[in-house]
Amino acid sequence: MLPALREVLANPARAQEYASDAGVPQGCMIGNTTAELVPHDAEAREIVARSHALIDALRAESA
Repeated sequence: MLPALREVLANPARAQEYASDAGVPQGCMIGNTTAELVPHDAEAREIVARSHALIDALRAESA
Protein backbone atom coordinates (compact mmCIF):
# COMPACT_ATOMS: atom_id res chain seq x y z
CA MET A 1 0.00 0.00 0.00
CA LEU A 2 2.81 2.45 0.80
CA PRO A 3 4.21 2.50 -2.77
CA ALA A 4 0.73 3.27 -4.12
CA LEU A 5 0.29 5.97 -1.50
CA ARG A 6 3.63 7.56 -2.38
CA GLU A 7 2.66 7.54 -6.07
CA VAL A 8 -0.65 9.31 -5.41
CA LEU A 9 0.90 11.87 -3.07
CA ALA A 10 3.81 12.54 -5.40
CA ASN A 11 1.44 13.04 -8.37
CA PRO A 12 -1.74 14.68 -7.04
CA ALA A 13 -2.53 16.06 -10.50
CA ARG A 14 -3.17 12.46 -11.56
CA ALA A 15 -5.60 11.82 -8.67
CA GLN A 16 -8.59 11.46 -11.00
CA GLU A 17 -6.74 8.83 -13.02
CA TYR A 18 -5.93 6.88 -9.86
CA ALA A 19 -9.45 7.29 -8.49
CA SER A 20 -10.99 5.77 -11.62
CA ASP A 21 -8.58 2.79 -11.67
CA ALA A 22 -10.32 -0.24 -10.14
CA GLY A 23 -6.91 -1.65 -9.18
CA VAL A 24 -6.05 1.31 -6.93
CA PRO A 25 -7.38 1.38 -3.36
CA GLN A 26 -10.11 4.00 -2.95
CA GLY A 27 -10.37 6.74 -0.34
CA CYS A 28 -8.77 10.07 0.34
CA MET A 29 -5.11 9.09 0.39
CA ILE A 30 -3.90 12.53 1.41
CA GLY A 31 -6.47 12.71 4.20
CA ASN A 32 -5.72 9.20 5.42
CA THR A 33 -1.98 9.81 5.28
CA THR A 34 -2.33 13.09 7.13
CA ALA A 35 -4.32 11.46 9.90
CA GLU A 36 -2.32 8.26 10.20
CA LEU A 37 1.31 8.99 9.28
CA VAL A 38 2.00 12.71 9.50
CA PRO A 39 2.08 12.87 13.31
CA HIS A 40 4.82 10.21 13.39
CA ASP A 41 6.61 10.30 10.04
CA ALA A 42 8.72 13.24 8.85
CA GLU A 43 8.91 11.92 5.27
CA ALA A 44 5.12 11.59 5.10
CA ARG A 45 4.80 15.12 6.50
CA GLU A 46 7.03 16.45 3.70
CA ILE A 47 5.17 14.54 0.98
CA VAL A 48 1.79 15.72 2.24
CA ALA A 49 2.99 19.34 2.45
CA ARG A 50 4.25 19.19 -1.16
CA SER A 51 0.99 17.60 -2.29
CA HIS A 52 -1.09 20.30 -0.60
CA ALA A 53 1.07 23.01 -2.18
CA LEU A 54 0.65 21.44 -5.63
CA ILE A 55 -3.11 21.11 -5.18
CA ASP A 56 -3.31 24.77 -4.15
CA ALA A 57 -1.27 25.76 -7.22
CA LEU A 58 -3.53 23.71 -9.51
CA ARG A 59 -6.61 25.33 -7.99
CA ALA A 60 -5.11 28.80 -8.48
CA GLU A 61 -4.36 27.99 -12.14
CA SER A 62 -7.90 26.86 -12.82
CA ALA A 63 -9.51 29.87 -11.12
